Amino acid sequence: MKIAIVSNRFPPRWIGGTEIATKCLASSLSLLRNSVIVITSWDSGLPLVDKENGFIVIRIKRPFVKKFDPFLSMIGNLIFYLKTLIILKRIKPDIVHIQSLTNLLLCVLIKKILKLKCGIWARGSDIYSNWPLKRFFFKFFLNFPDLLLVFSRDMLNKVKEYRRKQTIILPNGINLYEFSYLLKKTKEEIREELNLPQHVNIIVYIGRLEYVKAPHLLLFAFKKVIKHFPESLLIIVGSGKLYHKLINICKKLKLDNKVLFTGPLPREKALLFLRASDLLVLPSFSEGFPLVILEAMAAQTPVIVSDFEGVTEYIRDGIDGLLVKRGDIKDLSRKVIAVLSDKKLRKQLIYNAYKKVKKYDWKRIALELLKHYSNCLTRNQ
Repeated sequence: MKIAIVSNRFPPRWIGGTEIATKCLASSLSLLRNSVIVITSWDSGLPLVDKENGFIVIRIKRPFVKKFDPFLSMIGNLIFYLKTLIILKRIKPDIVHIQSLTNLLLCVLIKKILKLKCGIWARGSDIYSNWPLKRFFFKFFLNFPDLLLVFSRDMLNKVKEYRRKQTIILPNGINLYEFSYLLKKTKEEIREELNLPQHVNIIVYIGRLEYVKAPHLLLFAFKKVIKHFPESLLIIVGSGKLYHKLINICKKLKLDNKVLFTGPLPREKALLFLRASDLLVLPSFSEGFPLVILEAMAAQTPVIVSDFEGVTEYIRDGIDGLLVKRGDIKDLSRKVIAVLSDKKLRKQLIYNAYKKVKKYDWKRIALELLKHYSNCLTRNQ
């Protein structure tokens, strides 16, 4: 099958969950003997056309990408869509796979102009965030994709009122082979490599520093945690709008020497910090299916996450992770203390999570996707 994957951004410049998922999906589909072409935005210093891991990457120069003016941003998107249509007409894929419903208009153009089969994999932010004209686009355009993919049943229920066509639940995936080298090293060895203290409890947060991710709540909870475990360190990996606010909160709470801000890190190094930690905490107000949860499971690091929409579909509270009430600082600190103080609980969470994460291997996810796309291609023929 010849598959074109369209993603707004792509590694190595961008290493968020969607970008990593796009690369892993392209690689997995390619390994299954499909012809895969990724179409994405160009980043400075990178070639316009490149080949990696058996698939081709075509990067499009996208004007106004760094502008905050909504009108200029819209013009930049339309130019990206036009250039994408030209490329798709030339390469003639069997199916176009689009990452994110924010590119729903592109799907409409592909269906109307090129008459190609098109599927979209919705991200959590597509469903749970209020982006401009979201309800308008959903109402008039959500039935254009031949196939819509969502992470969870909760996401499926959210789109039901707008969509009559087929919608499939397909979770995020993970490349387990990528973690094999991490597990060969002990946490102590990796801490030494990263110059981290050995005999302290290390809690890690990995993600964007934005309000919806709630890293500020973690700081207040951590203040309560160190009253019980003074020899503890909180590591915050990532960048975003809340950075300076978080620094100020640390100063007010007198946590300056207890919190380490690493800033944005290459993926490989971020995974080292994840493996070196005793606990990953993700206190978000809203999420879809965060890749970092699967990464923590694969790195054998216990996870505590807030009870956002659909989370119980892949985290069983007290079995392979712990859930906390969204926005509840007291509950969050209590759950962190519980994990740090109970070695048996930690071992149970690690064992069950590592056993569970194997079913999210990218090869399985890619095979499932291919099955649905094959059905999509044979339908109405």
